[in-house]
Amino acid sequence: MYKVIEVANMLNVSKVTVYKKMTQLKKELKPFIKKKKNITYLETEAIELIKNSLAQFSEEDQPEVNELVIKKVEDAKKELESSLEQKDIEIERIAANHIVELQNQLDYLEQQVRVKEEVLKQKTEIVENLKVIVKKQ
Repeated sequence: MYKVIEVANMLNVSKVTVYKKMTQLKKELKPFIKKKKNITYLETEAIELIKNSLAQFSEEDQPEVNELVIKKVEDAKKELESSLEQKDIEIERIAANHIVELQNQLDYLEQQVRVKEEVLKQKTEIVENLKVIVKKQ
């Protein structure tokens, strides 16, 4: 006799799946299920019935499940592609704005350099004039 968790591990499914199958197959499984101290145990026959039910489900519904999965994957792919296109457009817009902003800053800094050069030129002329005046005295 096996606990539900052990059966789930043997069949590579969750405990929830085992409990759902136990509910679905209640009549067939009743003689093979025992409860001791509030723990559910399944006999080998119960495990086989659940295993067969799982196999039957997957074989019967596999084409439908595959189609559903494919559709969901395709829908998700389209959604991601659309989102990616929108993000690309947004990135290009932000980059263009940033380039314009940087160009404006560069223009401003070049103007400031020209102003500083002119001020420096004027100060140099003043210093030269002062030197001439000092030599004449």
